[in-house]
Amino acid sequence: MAWRASAESICACTRSALAMARDLGYESIAFPVLGSGSGGFSEDDAASLITDVLSAEAIDLTTRLVRFRA
Repeated sequence: MAWRASAESICACTRSALAMARDLGYESIAFPVLGSGSGGFSEDDAASLITDVLSAEAIDLTTRLVRFRA
């Protein structure tokens, strides 16, 4: 069975990446829409979750959400 993204896993991954960026001394970080695609989560819903976490927890970093289009 393939792994499927959940709201909890998307938020946790976003928080983890923010923590890693801070630990490494980064000033900015870009995020793909985590959990969409092979994770099976709706792209719009995942983007909304990520944006909510970034708005609340990334005040010290410049962030960008990136949507890939084929």
